[in-house]
Order: sequence, then C-alpha cells, then structure tokens
Amino acid sequence: MKWVIFISLLCLVSFAELKNLPRRYRHADDHHSTISLASQISATDFGAITLILFTQSVPNATYEDVKKLSEDVIALQKKCAADESSDSQCTKPLGIVFLDVLCHDEEFSNKYGINDCCAKADPDRNECVLSHKISSTDSFSSFVHPTAEEACQAYQNNKNVVLAGYIFEISRRYPKALAVATEAHKKFKEIIEEQEYTCYNLKKYGKDKLHALKFIETHEKFVNANQETISHIVKVVVHIYEEICKGDSVEVLVDRAALSQYVCEHKDAISSNVGHCCEKPLVERPNCLATLENDASSPDLPPPSGEILKESEACKSYTEHRDDYKESFLFTLTRNHPELSKLIDLELLHKYEELLEKCCQLEDHVQCLHTGEEQLKLYITKINEVVKSNCNNYKEIGDYFFQNEYLIKYSKIIPQAPTSYLIELTKKVAKTAEKCCNLDSNHQVSCALENTDKVIGSICSYHDEHFTNKQVCHCCDSSFISRWECISNLGPDPSYVPPPFKPKTLDAPENLCSPNEETVQNSKQGLLSDLIKSKPNIADEELAVGILAFRELQTDCCAAENKKECFDTKSTVFLDVLCHDEQFSEKYGINECCAKADPERNECILSHKISFKGDVSFFVRPTAEEACQAYRNDSNAVLD
Repeated sequence: MKWVIFISLLCLVSFAELKNLPRRYRHADDHHSTISLASQISATDFGAITLILFTQSVPNATYEDVKKLSEDVIALQKKCAADESSDSQCTKPLGIVFLDVLCHDEEFSNKYGINDCCAKADPDRNECVLSHKISSTDSFSSFVHPTAEEACQAYQNNKNVVLAGYIFEISRRYPKALAVATEAHKKFKEIIEEQEYTCYNLKKYGKDKLHALKFIETHEKFVNANQETISHIVKVVVHIYEEICKGDSVEVLVDRAALSQYVCEHKDAISSNVGHCCEKPLVERPNCLATLENDASSPDLPPPSGEILKESEACKSYTEHRDDYKESFLFTLTRNHPELSKLIDLELLHKYEELLEKCCQLEDHVQCLHTGEEQLKLYITKINEVVKSNCNNYKEIGDYFFQNEYLIKYSKIIPQAPTSYLIELTKKVAKTAEKCCNLDSNHQVSCALENTDKVIGSICSYHDEHFTNKQVCHCCDSSFISRWECISNLGPDPSYVPPPFKPKTLDAPENLCSPNEETVQNSKQGLLSDLIKSKPNIADEELAVGILAFRELQTDCCAAENKKECFDTKSTVFLDVLCHDEQFSEKYGINECCAKADPERNECILSHKISFKGDVSFFVRPTAEEACQAYRNDSNAVLD
C-alpha cells in the first residue's frame, strides 16, 4: 500500500458528522452509513481501516486477536455485497456493526475487560468502549523502530505483514488519532499536536468558541459560499471534533465520508475548487477537501466595506436573533477583512458583544456603537504594531538570542516549570518568528498570532496537568480569545520564592565545551533559565555583566586541560579572594557572609551588594585636562 494512501486512510477518520446532515443521510435505507460504504473503498484500504479501528478500540489486544476481528468484518462485507438480505448486519449502521463484531466473541471481551461494556445497550455500550480505550494506553512503551536493514528485509519478505504491523503499533499508541498515519514522522506529530490543541480548547472553553473559530476558517476556505451553507457545514464540523475528542473513530469515519459526499453534491454552491477532490476515491476525498487552499474571491461579490459594524440595525437584530446575528457579523467581517487573523476576528466578536450589551441599553446606541468601532480599529492597529515590533527584533538579533529573550521572560512568568520544558517552549516561539516574520504584511500577523496561541495553549495545557501559579491560572481560565495577550503581559510570579542559585550546568563541562554548537547552546540556556529562576527581578545591566563574566569563564575553562577542575575553581575564586582578608571583610560588613559555606556565602554577598549601592554618591568625573594629566603621571592608578 502506498504511503500517501496510508496517510489518507488514517486521515479518513476526521471531517464531519451525520447527525446534522440532511435527513436522507441518516435514513435507515441509506447505504452511506452501513457496511456497504466499504464498496467504495479498495479491499486493501478497508482491511487497513478495520485494523486501525479495532486496534484503537482495544489497544491492549494482541495483533493476532485484532486481525481476527478485522477478518470477520471483511468477510461480512463480502457477504453483504453479494446479497444484502443475507444477514441483518448488512442494513445496520456501521458503528453498530463494529460494536457487534467487537462483542460477539465472549472470550475476547472477557480477556480484554470489555465484557461489562458489551452487556450494555446502545448508546451506553459505545460510551463504555470509548472510555475503556482511552484508559488502556498508559502501559505501552515507545515504539521501537527496526533498523533500516531489518525493515527493508522484512518488507521484501512480506510487505503487507510489515505495513499491518506498523499500523497496529501506531494505532494502539494513538487511540484518539484520526486513523491518520504519516509518510513522515514530522507530519504525523503536527497532526497529533493540532488535534490535541483543538480538543483542549473544546474542553476548556466550550463548543461556542470552537463554532466561531470553525465558522471563520470555513468561510475563509469557501469565501464565495453563502452564510447559510457555511453555517450548515460548520455545525457538522464542530460535531465531528466532539467525536474525535471522545475517540469515537467509527462515527468519525462514517461522518467524514458522509460530509465529503454532501460537499461534492453541492459543490456548485460551495466552491469551484472542490471538483478534483470529488473525483478522488472515497478514502482520499475527505483529506483532500480538508486541506484545500482558500478560494479566491469571486468578482461577483460586493466590494469590501471599511465599516465593521452595522450601527443602525445592530441592536434590533442582536436582540431578536442573537446567534444568527453573531454569525452574520463574522460572515461580513471575514469577507470584508480577509487580511485579519482569525484570532483577531474572534476578539472583535467578543468585544462587539460587550459593546452591544452596553450600547443597546442607551437611547443613542448608534453613536455609542460608532465610538466602539473606532476602538476596534485601534485594537487592530495595536496588534499589528506588536507583531511588527517582534519581527523587527527577530530579524535584528537572530534566532538564538530571540529565543533567549523569551526564555528569560517565561522563566520569570512560570519559574515552577522545568528548565527543559521552558527551553522547548521558547524554541517553539523562535520557530514561530522564523516561520512568520518573512511573510508579507497581509499574512505575517495571522501567522504570528495563530502560532503564538498554540504556544500559549500548550502553557495552559501544561498548567492544567501541573499547577504552576495563580497568575497563569487566571489567564488560562479567563478567555480563549485573550489568553495569549494576558500571558504575554505577565511579569515575575509574585508568589514565587526563589531558590539559591545552583548552576548545575557547571557540573557538566563536556556540554559547555562540546564541539556540537546545539549542545553548547542548550547548556547555556539551562544556566540562563536557572539564573533567572533564582533572580527573577535581576536588572538587565546586572544580567548583562553576569553573561559577560560567564563567557570569559567558559572561554578560559574550555581551553584548559582539566575543564572540570577549572570550572570548579574559577567559579568560586572571586568569592575566595573577596573573603581572604579578614580585616577587609570586617571593615566592609561582609564578615558574616564569609563565615558561610557556598552557596549561602554567594547569596549573602549578593544581597549585601544590592542593599549597599544606595549609599554611594554619584561618580564625579574629572575634566578632560585633569584626566589626561593624571593618566600621564600614573596610568595604572587612574584606570584602577
């Protein structure tokens, strides 16, 4: 089986839902939702799909047991294709058939702990199997890939066995994945991350926010379709995400196929671009539709208007038909302002709702809304300026130092997170800048905001699993739309008690002195993050001095024969010299610090240094003539 087909197979399980489609798609006689659907798919593809679905449903089952279930369904499909009246299963919905086969063998259901589920009636049976499948995946170790030689030899011996085994191993580890595989690990990872991002937002912020987001995305894709058509497709798409996030792969499989059929039957009203997708085999069609490029606006569409709000009609329409009016606002906004990010569209909708609630209570609501429109335009300008400023900074200082700026920022905001997590997080920020800052101005802001929101979403997801602090909690709980702005504006966590600075990086000089530049950079970033966690309020000037001192230390010690000894000695030599003269330390009030052991000695001297600086008067510079004469007399004394 070709890898591109393999991807399509595992992607088939995610584009739509049947419950909101026209009634004919749910009719008992409809062949789209029965096992006859398989007649539109090749035998090889159908076999792979059934293997995926059964493996995802019972991840702890053996390959042999799952393969037997797959063979049972294939046999049933052939029987029904020959004579639809030969078995009552032929006319049942595919999801019911799947569960019946899963529960048919009592020995199988007892062996894998789903016998209690099989005893239930639908839809409880389905819900029970879904909950079992999600809870069964924690015990699997990472998939061990064979060597290239082993894989090639096995493939030459029996390619079908190799591919089936790979499908099995991947499917059992990703039971909620849209039966989606990948010809490249990177693509698969992107699909999984995108799915997790959407499911997290659905769970955290609710169906309405996802509906608005998908409405914007669908209208951007099919810009020439009317509002009613867009609204219909979006209801379908939102429901399929609910099924995906529950892990109901069978429903997703059937629903995607049905929606692709619906879109193709109405292609003239939706888009001229969908034709080539509709010519593809059913197994490839849903993914083709989902990945279509956005339509270009038809010349028949009315020209864009600079107006955002319909001020004179707004309050009446909003009061009488709230949901329809919000969709109408989004429909007009995305058509008139295609350059805006979907996150800005969502924020404008949010601000507009607040404005309507306020203005529609007033007698002169038109003037109130007019003032509000100017505020919305100022908001757009502000966001554009923030993105432009960040991109200019990225282009000026480069990827590594841009990441370091955000590493400092996030080490202050969430110091409770492991340093390794913060480094990976800020790498994603730098990747966003690399990806977006070279785009044209029409796409730069959208790209930056949407990719930044995914980074912010990962922070909130991490916080839900490992509570970090109250200020992050507040931002993540407040609003899906504004969470990125809320977190971006945070400073050091006020509740955090910094630990003493213990630079673990210095214990591994082989990393600091590695010939691999990435290893060196990661090691230095670990040191930087640990320093910020210990000194979250450190001044920029003091941080700069510390960085320069470390660079000198690194240069000296990486050139030394005994690097470990050098780092151990030189990192404390300053403190040793400072505390050597008892008369000096007593005279200047650091004797109590010098009596301590490291790292307490270092902490004490740092606190003394910061508290003392206020007592020093401003440096009085000599005139140019005085300085030059003194330098000629004794240059060393002047420089000291």
